[in-house]
Formats: sequence, C-alpha cells, structure tokens
Amino acid sequence: MLGRELRGSPLQDGSSALQKAQAHDWSADISKIAVFTYDFPHKKTQDLLLRLIVEQIRPAIMIGAPRVERPTRILPPLRVKPRHIGILAPAIICKSFGVPYFVAPHNSELTCRLLKNSGARLGIIGGARILTRQVINALELGILNLHPGILPEVRGLDALQWAIYKGLPLGVTAHLINEHIDAGKMVSRELVPEYRDDLLVDLSLRLEEAQIAIVSNAVRGVVRERRQTFPQLRSNGNVNRSMRPDLYGELMARLEVRLGRRDVRIP
Repeated sequence: MLGRELRGSPLQDGSSALQKAQAHDWSADISKIAVFTYDFPHKKTQDLLLRLIVEQIRPAIMIGAPRVERPTRILPPLRVKPRHIGILAPAIICKSFGVPYFVAPHNSELTCRLLKNSGARLGIIGGARILTRQVINALELGILNLHPGILPEVRGLDALQWAIYKGLPLGVTAHLINEHIDAGKMVSRELVPEYRDDLLVDLSLRLEEAQIAIVSNAVRGVVRERRQTFPQLRSNGNVNRSMRPDLYGELMARLEVRLGRRDVRIP
C-alpha cells in the first residue's frame, strides 16, 4: 500500500456511470457551473477555481458566503494542516478570469435567485456549510462536493484522523449532496498513496490535492449522465465529530504501525 497509487482499486471505480461517461463523446456545455465558497481567501477554493479554468470549465457564477463568527474550535495537540501564505481571495481570482462573483449567504433566497439568473445547472462546493434542500434543488443537476475521505465509511469532520484511527483507507470522494452530512449520490472515489516517511501534514495536503485532481472528470461525468444514474451512498449512520485531543497519542501510534515505522500492532 505504501508508496504507490491505488488507481486500479475498486474504490477508484466508484461509479460505472462515470466510467461510461468518460468513454463517450461529449458535447454538452460545461460552463453552466456555480461554485460555492467563502468570501475570504481559501486554499481549496483557489486551487479548485484555477483547476476548473485550466480544464476549460469556466464557472458561470461564484457565490461567496460572508464570514460568520463561530465558537473557537479547540486546536488538536498535533498540527494536521499546512500553514499557507499568499492565498488569493476568490473575488480577485474571479475578476482576473471574468467569472461573475457575488457575496450572499448560501442558504438564502438571494442565492437561489442568483443561481436561477446565472443559468447554472450544476454546483460545486469549494467551501460551504450544510446546504438546504431549497438551494440544492435550485440546480438542475445538483451540487457536487469533494470530501477528503472515502464515503460512506468516513463521514464528518477530521476524515484523515478517523481513517487512520479506525484502520480505513485514505482517499477522496466526489458526490452529489443532499441535505444530510456527507450523503447523497456517489460519483467517484479514489485512494491516495501513503509513504513510509509521511507526516500527518503530508497526508492532509495529499488529500487536498487529490480532491482537486478528480473534480474535472467528476463534473464532466455528472453533466453527461445526469444525477439519476449515480448510485445512492449507503448510510452507516455514523458521522464523525472532531477528534478529541486525548486520542491523538493513540492516533500517532497507529500511524507508526500503518506506515511500517513500528512493528508492534496496536490492539
């Protein structure tokens, strides 16, 4: 498992509909895309928008949700995500590439009107909270989410940490959402490689990159096949919360075993 991509695994083949779509000629207009994000610099949104434009998928609209002050989250005892600098605000990227940009709460009548007026048929989440059924149904083809874990096995927060803790594969999932957390219809899944010298930050960054890498094929597959052809994600009823700080010692011990840096198996 270490040091190689598992592209031939059944997980990567998550949807026969997506494979079928990739095999056919395609002439549909893929510019009718709406991107949901936050109205502040956001690494995933920056990379997502640039990837779409390079892949000739230019969004019809981007909607940035204004910042909402929330209770401070307790930081984990170990840093998992890289510290970025120089991230561009979504409004700046949109202005540079001529993508209409609006600031609006995502779950609002204003957002529904903006989506309708834009002519967008499919949404993509760069950054958003849980969206309501009204917003999801405002787009003919639904809304595509990129999740840093294999669904439905790793739902909710801290997908990387929980996958390691529970001994599950690391990977990403593209799925059409419903109003529930990390649920809906599965479009594709792909595992990510793991290496013997990986740190948590390495694995976290690789999961971010893998999400961006699968987005173009996922968009084209949904536009070709429509959302009805994709299988429903089965529910395991378990949505993970943030990992408790006291579990990180055990998490790191299990990572050591997983990557072959320690021989003693954790019971």
